[in-house]
Amino acid sequence: MSPLPIELIHRGADTLVCPARISARSRELFVRLVREPLLHFLLLGALLYWAGTLPKKAGSITRQTRVEVPRSEVNRMREVWSMQWHRAPRPEELQSLIDEYVREEVLYREAIAMGLDRNDGIVRRRLVQKMEFLGQPGLAAGTEAPD
Repeated sequence: MSPLPIELIHRGADTLVCPARISARSRELFVRLVREPLLHFLLLGALLYWAGTLPKKAGSITRQTRVEVPRSEVNRMREVWSMQWHRAPRPEELQSLIDEYVREEVLYREAIAMGLDRNDGIVRRRLVQKMEFLGQPGLAAGTEAPD
């Protein structure tokens, strides 16, 4: 698509008229708007907002924003409640258990995202204990898994 030709017509000694669709009044308004600091502020704000919505890095890990509670977890919550209180949980009690599960999951994900699991002796020791409890392979050569 080629640009529209703008022809300048000479009228009188110093008058040039542009028969394009932009009138003198519109051009004057445009020039005033371009010089307006508020417009600069709004455009810069919109640009910064747009830049903030872009992905941080091409290879960055995207955080999962939805917490799903599996049916098996809800059943486990019911069983634990029933074993502890010798009755089935009421709907509001079950909802409270689910809410607590979601709260813990959100905190866990945020902690992992912040790197709180790295270089932490307590976390390391707990993971080692879990592996030893499970008796999983991966122990150092020459050691045996506990019975």
